[in-house]
Amino acid sequence: MIIRFTKKEHRCQLTYQRHDGEMLVADLGPDLPGHDLAHFVMEQKLGMRAGFYGNLYAGYTMAQLGDKEVIFQLPAETMIAEVATRALQSLTGGACKPEEFNELINLELSGMSTDYRIHLSPAEVTQLMNDYRHLISQWNALPMGETLELEMQI
Repeated sequence: MIIRFTKKEHRCQLTYQRHDGEMLVADLGPDLPGHDLAHFVMEQKLGMRAGFYGNLYAGYTMAQLGDKEVIFQLPAETMIAEVATRALQSLTGGACKPEEFNELINLELSGMSTDYRIHLSPAEVTQLMNDYRHLISQWNALPMGETLELEMQI
């Protein structure tokens, strides 16, 4: 799946291709697509197929993925991806330390109806943080109107 983030004036545009070949465009809102870049890093690392990007690829729209009625019908992996993504943003923002990363995710997952747990080594956590920061740096360096293109294995 090819994912493109285009820098617009005070906005970010996401372009992606679904499994049926249809290209879709979504407006992500103000400035930085940080949360969506964090999804990319986490879902790639964890090999997720039903996370945010997997659901877009499968045919869900951005509007559907924001609808609580739809969200509750999605596979458990969707919420796991969301929890892990928020934890990555907490980690890179300094709200949690690398040694707390697994625990932060697993604590939230323990309150859900899933037995899934994250067990990443300190080196893997550091790599995730570095990968995310690298994407943020690439995004920040882009001139207005330019695109950051990523490829994700779904």
